[in-house]
Amino acid sequence: METVVLTIYNTANKQQQELYRAIHSRRLVLEEAREEGAEKNHKMSLFDPNDTTIDKLKQHIIKNMQILEQHKLVTPTEDYQEILTAIAKDICNQRKYRQRRKEDLKKMAATVERMNKKKKYYGEA
Repeated sequence: METVVLTIYNTANKQQQELYRAIHSRRLVLEEAREEGAEKNHKMSLFDPNDTTIDKLKQHIIKNMQILEQHKLVTPTEDYQEILTAIAKDICNQRKYRQRRKEDLKKMAATVERMNKKKKYYGEA
């Protein structure tokens, strides 16, 4: 069984590189199709996943893990299990987060509508 540490620190073999390229290419096609005709969503990032190899990606992960270690947010004990667990929980909760944001937007839209009605009422009075 490979651990996260072994996976990150070992150089990717040919099969892993080909799999990464295939996944990456498919993702690029999907993003282009989704953004076609719409304004592109530019995320603020110091890392461009569109211009990389799996080994560059691993180097970027190592650098970020070292930063997290310096800030005492993760430890290498148990192969960084705490960050893996946190990421897994976050992925599982994405639907809840999306629903909560949607509800918040509805509430804000209703508030804006009420404020506009009051503004109009007081403007006529």
